[in-house]
Amino acid sequence: MRPDPLRNFRFRVDIAGIAQIGFNEAAMAETTTDVIEDRVGTDPTHAMKLSGLTKYGNVTLKYGVTTDSKKLFDWHKAILDGQIQ
Repeated sequence: MRPDPLRNFRFRVDIAGIAQIGFNEAAMAETTTDVIEDRVGTDPTHAMKLSGLTKYGNVTLKYGVTTDSKKLFDWHKAILDGQIQ
């Protein structure tokens, strides 16, 4: 049996083809959807509520490990350098 350092982690993440990343904790901030009110016809007392823009919170991953640490570092550095694909 080969040692698997990712076996003890609860979340496995695939980022841009770098599949061997594990984290113990994942949290997502609040997601909200704006409400748009629209009146139908000329009746001012009745308004319909429609869904508008949805805003997603940030995902925070903690206590991670990767077996491809150089690939993950290179991916992160490329984003910091403005080379987003």
